[in-house]
Amino acid sequence: MRSGAPLAITRLVVVTALASASAAAQQRIRTNVIEPDASHALVAARMRLAITQAMRDYQLPGLSIALVDDGRIVWARGFGTTDSLQRDSATAETVYPVGALSMIPTAIGVLQLVERGSVKLDAPVARYLPEFHPVNPFRTPISIRHLLTHRSGLVRESPVGHFSDTTSASLAATVASLDSTKLVLAPGTRVKYSNAGIAVAGLVLERVARESFASYMARHVLAPLGMEESAFDLSPALASRVATGYAWSYDGRRAPAPRSRTGESPALSLYSTVTDLGRLMMGLLPRDTAASERVLRSTTLRTMWAPRMETAGARTDAGIGVWLDTIDGSRAVTQSGAIGGVSSELLMLPDERMGVVIVTTLDGSNGVARQLASTALRAMIAERRHRPMPPLLITIPVPHVSAAMLAGRYRVPGAVLDLTYITAPSDSDAAAEQLTFRFDSAGTRRAAPAR
Repeated sequence: MRSGAPLAITRLVVVTALASASAAAQQRIRTNVIEPDASHALVAARMRLAITQAMRDYQLPGLSIALVDDGRIVWARGFGTTDSLQRDSATAETVYPVGALSMIPTAIGVLQLVERGSVKLDAPVARYLPEFHPVNPFRTPISIRHLLTHRSGLVRESPVGHFSDTTSASLAATVASLDSTKLVLAPGTRVKYSNAGIAVAGLVLERVARESFASYMARHVLAPLGMEESAFDLSPALASRVATGYAWSYDGRRAPAPRSRTGESPALSLYSTVTDLGRLMMGLLPRDTAASERVLRSTTLRTMWAPRMETAGARTDAGIGVWLDTIDGSRAVTQSGAIGGVSSELLMLPDERMGVVIVTTLDGSNGVARQLASTALRAMIAERRHRPMPPLLITIPVPHVSAAMLAGRYRVPGAVLDLTYITAPSDSDAAAEQLTFRFDSAGTRRAAPAR
């Protein structure tokens, strides 16, 4: 799924002063740490400070990070622990469920079929799944492109096989259950996030390739990219290395989150390591044409993050399997995942051939991971261009009296921020007074507890 609930604010934010040979080696050698070279040592040192602070401030149990620059992984390591007994350290090779980051390899798999001429991006889904009949009161049929860009108009989750369903429904049963649903929007008119839509795209792949989705992805996408520690179908060997994710309640309690087995596997079921996700970024940010041919042609890769126009004329922020954004004026490609108490953020700057992936073991910590990812990319750009490092964001505790005074409504460009002062139950381990926020932008309201 896309970014989960944002973290609460309990502190004031104060501003203070990837080579082909090495890539091939990284595909074969499992290492808990990839140390930075001289040109990235300062960036790594800066990120260690930022990560240590974030883990302390937000009490993150575990975190892993990988940086990609010019076609290679330049730094990767873990912080904290990955199990409930705090015995196992997080590393660059810790296995995590990465939620909606699954959509990127799924999109690659479908685009491979497009390149072969087996699938047409703008063809109706019914051409490949004639039995697929959700209630569509609109004249426009759903196309493959609509599915991959969240413009299908389908509901967010399927009635069967969604990530909270415990029935272990198959992909086919999950998609079949959508026949009982009605489209929320006309296909192609607006972006509306849908795990169900990506699941339908996965079934199209399965049907056209005449191979199970998980098997196709393993043979045609993950293996060519060197993602040997990743799978949509979790093996016993990988399962023994999966980190424990944690869920939290509004009164500060935490507990290990259940591991989800979802029928929406093309959208949510990838297990991976940050080094493997680094290899995924290496495949998406190739140094040369030969490197890109491992999975897709370079021209096809560029279509994944080419913005398209909505019906009303406004540009969409949805690419094919990814989201489109900007960082300091540079084009950015991103994807967020949140499942099983694990939050993940993948962020790339295609024009700079840079990328970063961060995974944490706390539900709803995507905001922290995204901030750290942005910090890493800004530091990498500054180092490359021989510019001063941008200032780090330092947090300090908010005194109780000040927290109460800060409560109120704030307006920021394009949004409204509500800060509310609350108290925790007397039997909670959380602080007696807490400051929470709601972020209201484009009709979306979110809330999170204080830490």
